[in-house]
Amino acid sequence: MKLYDSQQKPLRLGSIIGQGGEACVYQVEGRSDTLAKIFQPAPRSNYEAKLGWMIGHPPENPTRSLSHPSLAWPSEMLYDPHQRLAGYLMPFIRQAVPALEVFNPRRRAAVLPEFDLRYLYRVARNLSAAVAALHRSGYVVGDLNESNVLVNPSALVTLIDTDSFQVQERQNGRFTIHYCPVGKLEYTPAELIGKPLKGVTRLPEHDSYALAVLVFQLLMGGSHPFRAQWLGSGEPPPLEKRVQMGLFPYMVSRPGPVRPPNNAPTLNRLPPLIAGLFKACFIDGHHDPVCRPSSLDWRNALTEAEKDLLQCPYGHYFSGHLRTCPFCPPPRSKAKPVRRSKPGSARPLPLTNRAEKQPPAVSSPPQAAPAPLQTSSKVSNPVQPAGNPSPTVLLSQLLRWAFPSGALSRLPTLSGTAAPPVSISRPVPSRPARTVAVPVRQPGWVNTWLRPRLSKSFLVGASTGALLGVLPGAVLGLSGWSFNWVSTWVLLWVVGGVSAAAWRGWLPGNRLAKMVTRYIGWERLWRIAGTGIGALLGTLLGMIFWWAIFPIFLGMFAGARLGVQVGRKIWLVGIPYGWERIGALTSVLTMAALGGLLVYFLSASRVGAFAYQPVMELGNWLAAQEAHPLFMGTITGALGGALGGAVAGFASDLAARLAGLLD
Repeated sequence: MKLYDSQQKPLRLGSIIGQGGEACVYQVEGRSDTLAKIFQPAPRSNYEAKLGWMIGHPPENPTRSLSHPSLAWPSEMLYDPHQRLAGYLMPFIRQAVPALEVFNPRRRAAVLPEFDLRYLYRVARNLSAAVAALHRSGYVVGDLNESNVLVNPSALVTLIDTDSFQVQERQNGRFTIHYCPVGKLEYTPAELIGKPLKGVTRLPEHDSYALAVLVFQLLMGGSHPFRAQWLGSGEPPPLEKRVQMGLFPYMVSRPGPVRPPNNAPTLNRLPPLIAGLFKACFIDGHHDPVCRPSSLDWRNALTEAEKDLLQCPYGHYFSGHLRTCPFCPPPRSKAKPVRRSKPGSARPLPLTNRAEKQPPAVSSPPQAAPAPLQTSSKVSNPVQPAGNPSPTVLLSQLLRWAFPSGALSRLPTLSGTAAPPVSISRPVPSRPARTVAVPVRQPGWVNTWLRPRLSKSFLVGASTGALLGVLPGAVLGLSGWSFNWVSTWVLLWVVGGVSAAAWRGWLPGNRLAKMVTRYIGWERLWRIAGTGIGALLGTLLGMIFWWAIFPIFLGMFAGARLGVQVGRKIWLVGIPYGWERIGALTSVLTMAALGGLLVYFLSASRVGAFAYQPVMELGNWLAAQEAHPLFMGTITGALGGALGGAVAGFASDLAARLAGLLD
């Protein structure tokens, strides 16, 4: 076949590497990194305008710095000798397999044997980043499924069949939508099942559903989220009917006629944030597509979940919120899981991060999974020294086994010199030795637990707080405030205290937010908070309207039920912003407010008056030296801010250490 590019240059096709219902993919002679997709028998109508817009407006490539295309985007159109559109050129993705090969554990072990749970999280994360970059440029995949996602051995993904994406063309203020006319039932949301897709405008929420299905299959052993056992009467409905009915089998709060398959893992193995996103997509998103987590939500959540993976002694990786490895048999002795250590020899996992307008960051290569210890029934210690032991060492071990403890010490050593004698004291036979137990005074908790924290908080918290309070105090003093007023002195303390407490509260707040994500989950936290607050308010209303029938119990029940729904709505609203970030910021603001209140009361008390006297004397001395008023205000303001910052910094640091949020 004779083809020409847009510059009328001839192009030779090589061997065919793939064939579909509408096109064939060929290698291009002379271009090892390029493929040609040729439509057979002819492209759809208006395809030339669609491809022209796509070539002129390519989306951002999240893995551009890694020299890897995350989208097999058209680069140039091809024409036949009659100047009719015949196909287009696109990048050649080598050593990549469809996502279907990654879902199934057996097939994955054959094609990508090094893929463990870290790689699966990274594949899901990179896929979410690619879809996010596509949505940010105004494109919608439409037909996102396991066949048009390729995965390479480095966990990088590429979306193919990009010519079927929905394209919104903007020309002279007018919009022309090139629809995506195809779709796969397993990845089609409930609101589109049964509708003709040729004229349906796809939305990012539709891609969000397909993306959630793909992530579910990656992390749950290839099982579809709506694959289930049928417990109802009659024949089990097909998969698409269960999707339309919203029969998600992992609905814990509302059991229905379905339950998860026997061989499928449970959602408890997943981090609480990931499990919550699945529930938000397949339960809340069934009624309202806007509730479905976006591709950015998935990217952020998967990034945090991958950081929290733990490794057991047998090399299995599992979520950090679990106490034991779910892939190992119950151990006889409790062994602490070990976090992933420094980079080893396994293949690196590139991390796409261009969705945040930052350069992509390549994470360090993961450590290879250690092999299990092979113990022997005849040897108590399975760890053997490297190399063969010398005869001298073997003889020494034999002698120590034959003559234990003191007997061996009286024998000559292998070097020829006698060992030092062992003095043995024996009691007089006629009178038995008298043993007096002298009580050993153990240090109390004040010395072992409280005193180190007090000293460390004083050295670190107070000094850091004083340094942080100097700058705002100096600024206030520089503005020309009069230090004859006690209210100004109080203001200096409060400003310094708020600055110091906010700074010292950031790290504990961040750790507390991560602990909530790991052990509780923000969805569960808001449900519990909503239940408690709603029950309390409902009880108070029931006590006010005492004339109703069973007012207290009805108010408590109705308030708790409403509080659960409100708490879940609050959780859904905060997902796009990241609940860990919101939680850390809330902790910082709380710590700053408490620190400001503390120094406010101290500055207005005798403590503040006692500290005010030397600062006032310093100001009078500077005035006697005819110092400039701005200099005087700056010095005295810095001292006031430093005192308030030291007090608040010490208090906030000590509170965090006592709570275990700081070392």
